[in-house]
Amino acid sequence: MGNRDGATRRRTGMVARSCRRVVTAVMSLVVTACGTSDPPSPVASAERDPASRYRAVVHVLETPTQPPTACLGFVLTSEPPAGCTGIAVTGWNWAELDGVDVRSGTRQSGLVELVGTVDGRSFTLTQPPRPAPGQRADTGAAGSRPPGCAPENRTTSDPARTELEDLEAARRAAEVDPDFVDFWLSDAPVAPSPAATGTPPATTVSVAEKVLTVQFRADVERHTKEIAELWGGALCVGQREPYRWTGVEASAILRSREAVEAGVWTVSVFYPYNDRPTRVEVDVLVDDMTTRRWIEQRFGTSQIELHGLLEAM
Repeated sequence: MGNRDGATRRRTGMVARSCRRVVTAVMSLVVTACGTSDPPSPVASAERDPASRYRAVVHVLETPTQPPTACLGFVLTSEPPAGCTGIAVTGWNWAELDGVDVRSGTRQSGLVELVGTVDGRSFTLTQPPRPAPGQRADTGAAGSRPPGCAPENRTTSDPARTELEDLEAARRAAEVDPDFVDFWLSDAPVAPSPAATGTPPATTVSVAEKVLTVQFRADVERHTKEIAELWGGALCVGQREPYRWTGVEASAILRSREAVEAGVWTVSVFYPYNDRPTRVEVDVLVDDMTTRRWIEQRFGTSQIELHGLLEAM
């Protein structure tokens, strides 16, 4: 069920987080590369206690082709849903729940709290599931990237040039420069300008209230001037070494047997759809020192942005 555009999917997850992909998807900066292929055989990590318990607040879905699954990623938007990304649930019993949605051979729960152990292939319940009313499951995986620089170091050249087309112009100019490394919007709020054309609807993402961060490998002063001529909103231009891996390469490593045997259990991978080395956002089942140590040894400290889907107890 791999898909790069995410157009027929909706997100579900465990913990409420903001999602910058709402903005970057509009700008066509980020597309998803995610899959629900059969997971490798479970391999216990030498550094992670297999008896450790985890918590998730999710919908559980079972279809004619998918066993009961804790939906931690995308859910296909067909009616009824044809599947979701996540992890199979061992010890699941539909008879323990009320209000199950049953249609065309598919069963879906409301929001439930699951507690159990995980081995990379399945989530084994250690107590019966219970309804989790009032808790959010629609989260998206990735949170906001950091602001990029302190507020006092941001530049703002012209509040009138903070429309989506201005942002696109800045992106295009940055990406064709040989020094270009990275480009993102931060969720850190910026005080709206009096020149802004009204308040957007609550459901609209206002790029004027975001912080644009652009990174180059050299000549920061020149690049700052060039980007500020195109984007007039809050801007941080910094210097960093290029990333090593493309999104496709990083995704293959993250889904490899090497990763699984190290206890790195990847659910979804997100990256720009191009052949340039880039930062990669990754949903993993467990974000702990075992996972982070392997990621840092394999990728360094800055290319991979991790988001854990299960909460350690």
